[in-house]
Amino acid sequence: MTRWGGALGDALLGLPDGETGYRRMWMEFLCFQVFEPNPAIETLERPPPVNSDAPEEWREAGDDWISLGYDKGTWLFRVREQASDIRLGELGYAREALSSYETFKLLRESGKIDSRLRFEVSIPLHDSSLRWYMQSASDVEALWDAYTDAVHRDLASIFEHIPAEDLVIQWDACAETLGYDENTSGHWKWRPDGSLIQRFSKSMKQLSSPIPKDVCLGVHLCYGSFGEAHLVEPTDLRCCVELADAAAESTEHQLNYVHMPVPIGRCDDSFFKPLTDLQIGETKLYLGLVHDESVEANVARYETARRYVAEFGVAAECGFGRASQDDVPGLIAAHRALIDHI
Repeated sequence: MTRWGGALGDALLGLPDGETGYRRMWMEFLCFQVFEPNPAIETLERPPPVNSDAPEEWREAGDDWISLGYDKGTWLFRVREQASDIRLGELGYAREALSSYETFKLLRESGKIDSRLRFEVSIPLHDSSLRWYMQSASDVEALWDAYTDAVHRDLASIFEHIPAEDLVIQWDACAETLGYDENTSGHWKWRPDGSLIQRFSKSMKQLSSPIPKDVCLGVHLCYGSFGEAHLVEPTDLRCCVELADAAAESTEHQLNYVHMPVPIGRCDDSFFKPLTDLQIGETKLYLGLVHDESVEANVARYETARRYVAEFGVAAECGFGRASQDDVPGLIAAHRALIDHI
């Protein structure tokens, strides 16, 4: 928090806690904390190694799994045939957020991070939590309402303890983005029925429904980040534009921002041209075009984007959950240099 909130706090909207400890592989912890213990769900595969007696140590024990990749080292579940009235246990987002918020407040009050910063909580949409790990589309459908309820319970706890004007809720949409892009069809073993963009809109609308109006709401469109590379490289921003339009239209709450990734090798007009079709109203666009390279290279991507959209914020491509500690100073410097330039 101090590293980012101190160096870039004047330019940031919100600040997350970094998803430290057992949460550091994004939502992988849901597998061993929520899905595996549930009597309605059967575990078919586990990534090696797993210490099921100490879930908080699972990711630490499983560092070797990172080198295996998703195909060789992930979880797989199915819903038991006779399961009904399924209820998922506590997801943990609220518990961790409330603990981290106390640290956030102390740092802000002591002047170590900018006083204008909000506290950010990022939560995956339905498919980003479920589709990776379930054996079939019917499994996800069986858990859809249960996941909605579990997210709403976590949100209720967050809203009870964190003031609305102090909060950012971000929906993470990785499986949704990968699933919608037809170029990623080979990445999935199965496809849900119906329109994927309508499915995305349904998830956005349902999960956003209880959010108070003074809470800042955003969505991160994502092509994955494993080993600091996308699972599938986007051809251009067309799919992100169409999803952003759907997101802005589907939520009754004002969607405050949408984030889209920009790969390091894309400075060409063809990648950014779909932005001319963007229809998100007052929603702010953030383009993840900042990479740890020369100022000139980041500026070049920024200037190309400006040919197709007049106003936008800048960001990293896909957060920093996979970045090494050694890379962080360069990433911060790259952000600062581009911000100062524009």
